[in-house]
Amino acid sequence: MQLIGLVPPALRSPELTAQWEQRLADIAKGQGKKNAFMTDIRKDAADMVQTVRQGEAVYKADNVSKTKCPMCGRYMLIVSGKKGRMLSCPERSCGYRQPEKGDDFGRPGSRATQRLIAQYSDNEEIGTNVGELLKAALEKKHASEGDKGKSGK
Repeated sequence: MQLIGLVPPALRSPELTAQWEQRLADIAKGQGKKNAFMTDIRKDAADMVQTVRQGEAVYKADNVSKTKCPMCGRYMLIVSGKKGRMLSCPERSCGYRQPEKGDDFGRPGSRATQRLIAQYSDNEEIGTNVGELLKAALEKKHASEGDKGKSGK
C-alpha cells in the first residue's frame, strides 16, 4: 500500500490504463502506429521515474526483522514464500535465507548454507551417517581394550 503513495497520480489512475488500451485497440485495427505508441510509453515512463526521483516521499520497508544476516550483518526482511514465512537478506549479492522460526539455517544444499560450511568448517571428514560413527567408536573401544589385555599379562 505504501508504494501506491510514492508513484505519480497519473500512474495510479484508471484513465491512463484506459487510454493505453484504446491506443492498443486502434493499433490492432490498423488505425494507430505501434512505434508512436511505444515511443510515448517510454517517454511517459521516463517522466514518471523522474517525478518519483525528485519527490520527497521515501519508501520505508515495513517487513524488517530484528534478526541480522549471519553472512553480511544487514537486518533481514520477513517475506512469504512457498514454505511459509522466511527471513531473507535484502542484499542481493548475499542471498541468505532461513525460516522465520527455528534453528534451521536453510536447505542443506543452498548456496548460503554451503558458504557457511566452507567458511566455518575445518574440512575434517566425520563420516556419512550415525551408523558409521558408532561402528568407528566401537572399533576404537575394542582396540583400546585389546591393548589393555596385552599389557595386563
